[in-house]
Amino acid sequence: MAVGARRAARAEGGFSYRNAWVLELDGRAAGMMLGYTQPDPCESGPLAELPPMVRPLVELEALSPGSWYVNAIAVMPDRRGLGLGSTLMAHAGELARLAGCPELSLIVAEQNAGAVALYRRLGYIERARRPRIPFSGSGHEGDWILMTRRTLP
Repeated sequence: MAVGARRAARAEGGFSYRNAWVLELDGRAAGMMLGYTQPDPCESGPLAELPPMVRPLVELEALSPGSWYVNAIAVMPDRRGLGLGSTLMAHAGELARLAGCPELSLIVAEQNAGAVALYRRLGYIERARRPRIPFSGSGHEGDWILMTRRTLP
């Protein structure tokens, strides 16, 4: 978590606060999305140098170079069921279109059934999966799933 916080705090790179959008409802944060264009090819460095729990994610990210990648998306628990996830994903689609990306991509935990169902409803299909390596603070089990969708005109 500390590594992720340091990466998000930097001004450069894809995983940066500069690539985050916050959705407000009734004057308070209700959801967020962090996304960016994946490098073509994906620039992650040697897999052996990465922490084991990160390797499957980087492997999946590398399978859709040039896509607009939704790295993180979340809606506050008390604001779920209001269509905010769909709103954030529609914004991702517009950003992808503006960036000229032919595809959107994201990685989701297999166990996150609600998110998987949302992405399928929005036209995303499963492209690949990798086993999830357990780590402290993660409540998910099963595989990581790479899902993609063509950018709408």
